[in-house]
Formats: sequence, structure tokens, C-alpha cells
Amino acid sequence: MPEPQTYIGAYTRDGFAGLRSSIVRQQYTAPFAKVNGGYAPRCFNLLDVQKADIEQAEGLPVTLLEGDGIALEVAHHDGPSKFAIRNVFADEVHFILQGSARLECDFGTLDVVSGDFIHIPRAVSYRFGEIEEPVVDVVIGVDSQLLLRPDNPPGTLNVVRDADQPRPWDAGQVSLDEHRLVIRHGEQTTEYVFGYDPLLSVASRGPAVVQRFNFADVHALMVDGDGGVPPARIFDDPTTNHLIFNISSRESARPPVHNNADYDEIAIYTAGPDRWGAITRPGAIGWVPKGIIHHGPEEDTPGGFKAFLIETRANLRLAPAAERIAETMETGQYGPFAGGER
Repeated sequence: MPEPQTYIGAYTRDGFAGLRSSIVRQQYTAPFAKVNGGYAPRCFNLLDVQKADIEQAEGLPVTLLEGDGIALEVAHHDGPSKFAIRNVFADEVHFILQGSARLECDFGTLDVVSGDFIHIPRAVSYRFGEIEEPVVDVVIGVDSQLLLRPDNPPGTLNVVRDADQPRPWDAGQVSLDEHRLVIRHGEQTTEYVFGYDPLLSVASRGPAVVQRFNFADVHALMVDGDGGVPPARIFDDPTTNHLIFNISSRESARPPVHNNADYDEIAIYTAGPDRWGAITRPGAIGWVPKGIIHHGPEEDTPGGFKAFLIETRANLRLAPAAERIAETMETGQYGPFAGGER
């Protein structure tokens, strides 16, 4: 008599860094038949955020997911910013999903393009200047100090070679026009008005504060055999509350069925050409709350794809702009659940 088929699932504490135990079952536990209640995985595409929500934000990012100490947001820039922003409660990581522009900040200027990550620490002022192509900017704000500290350097990311910092402002550049600066302090904002440009500087000295690199220069960890090696971390957090990983395509067996006891997971698909499970459109987001069993799609695809993962100890909730476009997500291929209701 043949042995019954079995499935191995992983139960983890502290995400990829803590206790890991395996559970062997004869049933495949990623699918569910029905959900009654609000604690459920959800999927949506941030490019589908309604125009009214973007306009109502009046130049500030639109919040999509939020929890204690973290917010995932999206901002659209079709022209130069009408004001600068300084987030005094949060470090921010910006990902340029689409477009190209000049980013201006206290430390100088950067020409940013699609695929760029920009780390803007707490209390640094910034704005978008000249826009070459309309920008869709994914913003991750967290209340702890994020550090660009990739796993296994320089293999994952050669920070010395591939991460840069703003170039100095043009010498002698002066502006005595009226300039606005919006201070973000949690969910509240306060506006300051100046008779000069508060971002202009002559030079900066010391370690890099604002850093930029492109996702194309971030490489996945290749795995021989049966896989099981966690994805490579890109951004670290000394408190371990909020972490960002590279989950792009790689030579590896499919990840195991997973019950992540301590972290909500937000997967963000940024580019093909290949699909990732049921996901085909850049800007797609799959959110799995902590303690919900899921099975990440195949990572070993012939043409490749780019995606990153945010892990947070916060208990996330959908903001109204995302609630309007989100669907219940099935947890095997990360597509909409056929029987789910929004």
C-alpha cells in the first residue's frame, strides 16, 4: 500500500530569525473554503487607488495599510511638489514604482528612476523637483531607525559600489521666494512658511544620511537542494519591529507552507517579466496577517520577477483608500479568493 502524501509546514517565531518547527500533515493547509469575519488576508493594486483619494490627500501620500509605528502609503507626482515634507516621527523608505524625477532634500539632490529605493531618515526635509515622467512613489514609514544593512554583502547588495547619496546643491543657488514645509507628526501635519528655500545647503559632511540604490542591483540568495533558506534582508531595524526583504525570483524550491506567529507580511510585486503566482501587474500587494497560514508562490521562474517583503510586528489594518479596492486573498497563489467579499 503506497504511503499517503504528506505536506510539511513551518511554524516560526520572530519571523525568519527565531524558533522554527515543522508540522507534517496529510492535508494541504494553505487553502480555505470561507472566511467569516474581518481577520483575513487581502490583496489589491496600489495603482488602482481612486483619483478622489489622491486628490483629497492634496499632495501628501495616501495611506493604504497602517498599524502601530508603521504606514504603507502611495504618492503620485505629476509635477514639482508644492511643498517640502519633513516626517519627524518616522524613517521613510521610498520605492519609485514608476517614473523619473529629481528628488531634492537637505543634503542635496538625486535623480531618481523606476526601481530606485531611497532611504530618508526621520526629520530630513525633501520634495520632488523637476518631473521627467510622472512618478508613483511607494512610501514605507516606520517609527524605528531603519538601516541599509543587507544580508551577505556584497552578494545581496554592494552598498559601497551601488548605493549613492545626494549630490550637493549648485553653488550660489539662492531662492527668496515663499516656500512651504509640511511637518508630518503622526496623523497630523503642521505647515511652516518661509521667505527663503529651507532645503538649500552649501555642503554636507559626515556619513551618508540619505541613500539611494536600484532594485536591479539587489540580488537574491540562490539555494541548492530542497531550499528552505529565508530571503535576504535589505533593511534592518535594531528593534526588529519592521524589516524589509528581497523576495524576487531565485533558483530555489518553493517556500514552505508558513505560519508566521509574530509578523504581518506585506508582499509588493514591482516588475516582471514573469508572474509571481497569480500576480502579474506591478504595484500588486498581498497582505497576510500574522498567524494566518500561507504558501508563498514559486520563486524559480524562467524570466524572473522583482518583489520585496515588509515584515512588521504591528497589527495592520486597511486604511479607507485601500479598503475601497481590496479583495480577500487566497493564500496559495496570492490572487483574489473566488468566494471572498470586499
